[in-house]
Amino acid sequence: LSGSITEDVVLTPLLDSAASSRLVLDLEQIVQINSCGVREWIHFVRGLAQTTHSHSLIRCSPAIVRQLNMISNFAGTATIESVMLPYYCDNCSHEEHRELLLGDGPPPAIETETACPVCGDELAFDDLAETYLSFADDPTRARRAG
Repeated sequence: LSGSITEDVVLTPLLDSAASSRLVLDLEQIVQINSCGVREWIHFVRGLAQTTHSHSLIRCSPAIVRQLNMISNFAGTATIESVMLPYYCDNCSHEEHRELLLGDGPPPAIETETACPVCGDELAFDDLAETYLSFADDPTRARRAG
């Protein structure tokens, strides 16, 4: 999936194609989701729970991670396999996302600083590392791959 999830999103074709098979949704390209989009997404994940045997969310963008942290049933019964971590370089304005794989147990530590691949200066985590993976600490909010 890519772009924005709004009231105009049509997710029902995914439900039709996912019937009785495993569905993996790559959410790296989701840039925003508005309140009406949240409603549509919740309807979609409820439908997935009734339609598929298993489904996973991979490469969840920062926009998706924000919703996972705020809305308890945002993932439904999906397994969250990985998230994208946002990084920014103050020196050259380079932005990038890096994938963090999740597994059983507590979420892995987030690397808050690394070298910028463009200028060599500091590439810093561009969110609050202490709370970015809050959803993964609460077993009632989301499941992770085992």
